[in-house]
Parts: sequence; C-alpha cells; structure tokens
Amino acid sequence: MTEEKEKEEKPKAEEGKPEKAEGKKTAGRSGKKGTTKATKKAPEAKALSVEEIVDFAKTMGDKEQSELVRGIVRNMRVMSLSGLVKDLEEEFGVSAAVPAVAVTSAAPQVEEAVEEKTVFDVTLESVGDKKIPVIKVVRSLTSLGLKDAKALVDSAPRKIKEGVSKEEAEKIKSELEAVGATAKLE
Repeated sequence: MTEEKEKEEKPKAEEGKPEKAEGKKTAGRSGKKGTTKATKKAPEAKALSVEEIVDFAKTMGDKEQSELVRGIVRNMRVMSLSGLVKDLEEEFGVSAAVPAVAVTSAAPQVEEAVEEKTVFDVTLESVGDKKIPVIKVVRSLTSLGLKDAKALVDSAPRKIKEGVSKEEAEKIKSELEAVGATAKLE
C-alpha cells in the first residue's frame, strides 16, 4: 500500500526526465576511456488519473485518507492551497472565515441580566425646596440620628439605602418624591 501512495504523490515532473541507460560509457576516475559503468534502469512510474486516485482513496479507511490528504497538502505551494480553499468553499457552500457571531451573542445576555435585576440601591439626587421634611423621611428610612441624617441630605447625591428589593426601593423613592426630593433607583 505504501508503493501505491508513493505513486500517487510522485510529481509528474519526474516523468519527463531521461532515464539512465545501461552500460553507458564513461570516463572513470583513472581517466581510461571506454570503461562501462553499469547502472540500474529505473522502473517506469504509471501516472494515475484523478479518477483512479479517488477510486483508490474510497477503498481506504478514514485515517489512511487523512494521511493521504495531508501528504498531498504538504507538497502543495501556498498559492495552490489558497486556490484549493476557494474551490472547496464554492463547491460545499462553506466559509473558512471565523464566524463573528460569538462576539455579538454575548451582548443580549448582558441586557437580559440588567432587566432581571432584583436588588436595587436608592440614591437621593437632590433635596428640593423643603429640606426638613426630607431629613425626617431619611431618618425614618435609615434609623439615623438627626445630625447624621442632615449630613446625608446635605451631601446629596448620595445613596440612602443599598441592596433592597424592587418594591421597597419603589416605596422609598415615592416617599422622598412626596416631600419634594428627587431620587433614583440603581
């Protein structure tokens, strides 16, 4: 089976080379004319057609077919390989390019995660005209003393509550907006 592979992979350029003739007269090292040097005649290699190679390859196992293809590809020039890739793409309707789908598919998953958020932070953005009612609401929501609640309100924008459920965050926001402050959920 190895001889058959060698025949398949043997380039056609060797067919046109003249074979060495038996009994060719040469001048030996001694310089004597007329001595004969016996050479072996190379066996003639039969050129196989593409159809014969394909039929032979059909009789091989998967591993042997892979080895045959690798052997052929190893001996090809880069430009020939490029043409082969284009021909295979056209014949089988495939592309050798790396798909960019994997990069774009990650973005929708991130958006879904944002929509499914269950824990929120309530931030006091601004106090508004009436500061004292806002301080009272902040004290009731946070259990802070008067001085700490006033400092928190004076340093707006600042987080009032962190890690609360959506319902509780909505309730806190509505209480702050009822007394004239602006708040947002994060």
